[in-house]
Amino acid sequence: MNKLKKKNILIYFLPLIIFLSSILFFRDILNENENLNLEKIDPNFLYSYKFIDELVQYPLHFKNITKDEDIQILNNNILVKLSNIDFLNLDFKILNNEKILANTDLPILKVDFLIDNKKHSSFAYGKRTNKKKAILIIPGSGFNQSSKIYLEEKLNYQYGLKTKLKDNYDVYVFIKPNEDYLAFHNKKNKLSSHMIHNWHINNGGSYSFSYIMQSIAFSEYLKKEYTTTVVAGLSQGGEAAFLNSIYSKPDYTIISSGFSFRHLQNVAADLEQILIPNNVLYNLKNLKNLMKENNKTKFFFSWGKNETDSYYLETQDFYTCNIFKNIVENEVKCYSGSGHEYLPNKVQKFLNE
Repeated sequence: MNKLKKKNILIYFLPLIIFLSSILFFRDILNENENLNLEKIDPNFLYSYKFIDELVQYPLHFKNITKDEDIQILNNNILVKLSNIDFLNLDFKILNNEKILANTDLPILKVDFLIDNKKHSSFAYGKRTNKKKAILIIPGSGFNQSSKIYLEEKLNYQYGLKTKLKDNYDVYVFIKPNEDYLAFHNKKNKLSSHMIHNWHINNGGSYSFSYIMQSIAFSEYLKKEYTTTVVAGLSQGGEAAFLNSIYSKPDYTIISSGFSFRHLQNVAADLEQILIPNNVLYNLKNLKNLMKENNKTKFFFSWGKNETDSYYLETQDFYTCNIFKNIVENEVKCYSGSGHEYLPNKVQKFLNE
């Protein structure tokens, strides 16, 4: 047999040799794990793809999720049916409040309230001192932003406002469901937002509306406790602060790079942004009616010249300010900064006027 024939035979049998070797290899592995069965696999492994987001290392409110039914229960606990809500006359009642972890670096205040005959709770980092003024900061997009804001992490894009105002205000930072202390988790990671937002829309609610309602309840509580109240937000938090203030009627509202009437025409946003079907936010007729009963709140709007799309355009013509000033009798002031940020010095001056 010449060398060429031997080479052809080897090429022919090579796949078979590799296949047989693989069987022997996996047989050895199975022999070492002959008692392996599904019952011994960690149940979390079977649906770990649902838990992919960062979990804080601070104390948590909820126990870890062990089955799919737990996810549905947590979603249902914060669900508010939009069809049962009169957007022009929100009807909810503050029930009580409770201090949690009051002696830590992240003190928490819980406020219970009733809406649509269902009890809900609202949480924020912060605590009462002897100050007479309070500000509620609603966080923008990103994982676990509330603790980062409250702990004043300098690299965080929402840094600066708490630092500037904390000497004169009790600062509270609202905690969204499934964020920070309120994470839905499996001990290792928190639940993906994809397991929450769609569920609420499909069940007649809105995650955005649920958390904004919670923030309104917290604002209403602060109004009972302090002589002056402020609601503030940057980015998505700015949009939430705007909607909150329409209903809660604080003394001041700070809305930074989070709101534009240009979104009446077009808006680029994913499911993690504010999403409320038939949203009153951009319904000018409803807005006019709502603002008739709110001539108290003073509004601060700002956008950045280095931003893109609608927010950049706002720095050129203050389109939103001009529309809003024609709707309300309230004091409305508009500013332009550099980027997607708070303007702490201008905010402080605005609050002191």
